[in-house]
Amino acid sequence: MRDRYQRAVLLFFAIAVSLAIAYVIRRALLLIWVSILVAVMLTPIVNKIHQLRIRSWQPSRGGSVLILAVLLFGAIVLFSVFALPPIVHDASGLQEQWPQRSADMMNWVHQHVPFGKSITIDQLKRSARDMLGNSFTVSEFGNHIVEILTMLLVAGYFIVDGPRAFNWLVGLFPIDDQPRLQATLLRGGRRMQQWLAGQGLLMLIHGVSATIAFAILRVKYFYALGVFAGAINIIPVLGPIITLLVAGAVAAIDSTTKLLGVVVFYVIYHNVENAFLTPRIMESKVRIPAVTVVVALVLGEATAGIVGILASVPTAVLASVLIKEYLAHPRLAQAQRHRPAA
Repeated sequence: MRDRYQRAVLLFFAIAVSLAIAYVIRRALLLIWVSILVAVMLTPIVNKIHQLRIRSWQPSRGGSVLILAVLLFGAIVLFSVFALPPIVHDASGLQEQWPQRSADMMNWVHQHVPFGKSITIDQLKRSARDMLGNSFTVSEFGNHIVEILTMLLVAGYFIVDGPRAFNWLVGLFPIDDQPRLQATLLRGGRRMQQWLAGQGLLMLIHGVSATIAFAILRVKYFYALGVFAGAINIIPVLGPIITLLVAGAVAAIDSTTKLLGVVVFYVIYHNVENAFLTPRIMESKVRIPAVTVVVALVLGEATAGIVGILASVPTAVLASVLIKEYLAHPRLAQAQRHRPAA
């Protein structure tokens, strides 16, 4: 009996120490976890590249990762070369026009918007400052860039050495439980890959529709705003809102009419996406409720900001698979797995 209590006390302190260490290094653990998620979701693309053959030459797995990295870097360079110079060139002019345009917009709001007279520029500036906090200072922006590069490097390693690392992880569990755990994790990985495919399709639709709408409205830099709209849409729910703020600010410099056009486009697009696109593209692939996505985003942002937001939905997808397998009707899930195919 005494030995049992001693083991229980030692186990309690071991768990407490482990949780304390995990809390101290939580940022590093989060980056590793996000790297694993990125590796899982990019593995199908790397496999496609790995299957390419040019005569007798076939890229290795590491070479396939390098080819993907070069393609992504080349796309960023091309966009920077062709899209950024005119924006940088006009930046000083935009800065000079913004005070007058913001004053004109506020006058329009005071005249046409109910309760608009209570809104002031200073209130909007304070709200924006409170909302953004320190996330977009120069130092924090540099930290985010370093974190993203580190995450991509670690993800590349996981892609190259993924199968061996996966087998090592499963091997830490009892032998009798390994087949079930391996099947469950593989199923969760496929669900995360399906989420990435669905999110990629939504990003493409959002980017193309935004580019067309901005071009029709003759918003400056509509091509760059369209690419930004598609890329930022990788953040569910919040992506279109961020694009609305950015595109609305650019459109407002020219005229209030263009700003209203941007707002109308996003009201229409948001309703179409929620009522038609998301249910048919995302819920059919991932099969998790929309409220779960929102809760995951809130928890991810509260835990780790932007990095947490990016990892939140794939983590929720994997968690739903594990919960269904081990907590919610485990016998039913096991019976369904062994049911013969029709």
